Amino acid sequence: MAEGADEDRLHGALLNQLWDLTPNNELIGAESFDTRPIFGAPSIFARRSLIQAELYRLATSPERAGAVPRIIDGLTITAIDAEAGRVTCSDGQVFCGDLVVGADGIRSVARRAVTSSPDDSIGGISNTGLVGYMSIVPAVYFAETPELAFMTTPGQQGIAQWSDNASNVHRVLAYPCSAEHFEVFGFAREGAWTDALDANRSSILHDIPAAAVQQDFASFAPCIRNMLTVAGQSASSRSRACIAHTFASTEISLWRIRDTKPLPASAWTKGRICLTGDAAHAVTPRE
Repeated sequence: MAEGADEDRLHGALLNQLWDLTPNNELIGAESFDTRPIFGAPSIFARRSLIQAELYRLATSPERAGAVPRIIDGLTITAIDAEAGRVTCSDGQVFCGDLVVGADGIRSVARRAVTSSPDDSIGGISNTGLVGYMSIVPAVYFAETPELAFMTTPGQQGIAQWSDNASNVHRVLAYPCSAEHFEVFGFAREGAWTDALDANRSSILHDIPAAAVQQDFASFAPCIRNMLTVAGQSASSRSRACIAHTFASTEISLWRIRDTKPLPASAWTKGRICLTGDAAHAVTPRE
């Protein structure tokens, strides 16, 4: 916020609490989380699209010091010359700079330029054997569900984690992604989804049946299973309390959890290129 970000535009939720619970929804521990003493600013949850829009607004504002940058979108990068700082795009455009920051995600072209590995054999993508069931659930659903209402206590918002230590795999996370909605993730083994993911040639599957999620998390308390699947249920099968809620999405999607082979810190730069974000080190649910 110190850089001029507008809280109203971000429409976020404060992050100040962490909860650790068992699959039976029994509290193991709660911890306050406040970044203000360290960084001078709080941490908030906000939708990625709103964060990107706010960064764009700040970067291109003529009221800020320095020259207004030129932002170009819709381009596909095909090659990067690390030593020359030259970026070539699929439409033939070429851009040169003193510094090229590679923040182009898990399928990074910049990483290949840094590692000189055209086939991603160095720092390439690997599957973890895990998938994440993801859905968006209205905050009022949490507020009106007694077992989950602790996450909507005024002044206390954060991340709740339910872990099945017996399987060492199944884990559920819930956190607000805005003032009105929560994002819910349930992590399980990829198992029966491998063929569908491979055939779809995508890391995401849509419209996952609620019954499949319920089965994967059979060892968890009913309130946790319902939280994971309520977005994918038909309106007629939802509880009376949540029929009138506005669901930002009425589906459960499944994400293949991928990682990148570790790069030593010395391999994050080469010539005029440096890597950051998933291009340098993808973060898995265990981190």
